[in-house]
Amino acid sequence: WQSRTVAIMGAPHHFGQGRGGVSPMRKQLALMAFLALLPGGCADGTTAAPATPPPCLCMFDIDRTLTGKQQSTDQCPQDQVQWGVPDNEYFGGDLTLSPLALGFSSTFCARCYIALTSTGNASGEASLKRQIIHDRTAAAVVPGRLPTATWNSPGCTPVNSPLITGCPNAHKQLAVPGLIQWYKANANVDIPDEEVYVFDDRANNVIPFQGLPYNAHQVSCATRDLGGAVGLCGATPSEVVPTKGTSLCANPGKSTCRVGEVVSCFDVQFFCAGNKCCPDGSVCPSADPDFRGCAKLKAQDCVAVPALEVSNPEQVQYMTLFS
Repeated sequence: WQSRTVAIMGAPHHFGQGRGGVSPMRKQLALMAFLALLPGGCADGTTAAPATPPPCLCMFDIDRTLTGKQQSTDQCPQDQVQWGVPDNEYFGGDLTLSPLALGFSSTFCARCYIALTSTGNASGEASLKRQIIHDRTAAAVVPGRLPTATWNSPGCTPVNSPLITGCPNAHKQLAVPGLIQWYKANANVDIPDEEVYVFDDRANNVIPFQGLPYNAHQVSCATRDLGGAVGLCGATPSEVVPTKGTSLCANPGKSTCRVGEVVSCFDVQFFCAGNKCCPDGSVCPSADPDFRGCAKLKAQDCVAVPALEVSNPEQVQYMTLFS
């Protein structure tokens, strides 16, 4: 301490006694000035409190983001099957939780307010799937950040809850203003537009956010299904980061398929399998190379491996799958 020097009003003063001694008041002033120079220091000798981050909202897609493909732990060993819990989205099966659903508490969104959205119905009212998805998410965040277990009626407008079903793909951005207002009315919190973060496995639910003040990112990038149109294993905690802007998967899944495999048509809203036609009249990308039964040739061709047996491909023509 005797070697420390602090300038008070332009005059150097040393801690400890000089030839004539230093008054207790001058010692105290010197100490306070020194502490104020330290990082986070205040003139009264206390430490400044860290800045409080602004409130944030994380909006998550449910299917293939918080869930993975049903009972596909052979492909997705980090997923966890909820045996006996029906999940009727896509082709159905037992609910399978993604790494994100299992590790939600490790993400920055654990401190944010939460919204859950689905184009489908999350297996319907009072379903075990809805209950498990809600309960696991609510338990992983700061208390009060998901303050209700009530689900909205189908649609993109939140009325009595931030838990949304029946909001069509490419329209989820329409739910955000209502979610911000819902939390303002029910949690007395003002969430800035720039602190809204959206995570979805489908590109057509992220692209509409471009040019808006919110942030949206495609997830489940490492594992893809249905020709790359949707996630396979679901999102991982490492994909949930507070990055500003919008982003799509750099390499969204495979570019090849087998004859008869369910793949996306020209638009990821529509799917086909094998020797069928897409809604624009083009041949399904997974049709046999010799198939010529449509008005147009293939707009894209993914066939590069042997044929896949499909039990009833007629059910897949023009299929619209939910997420």
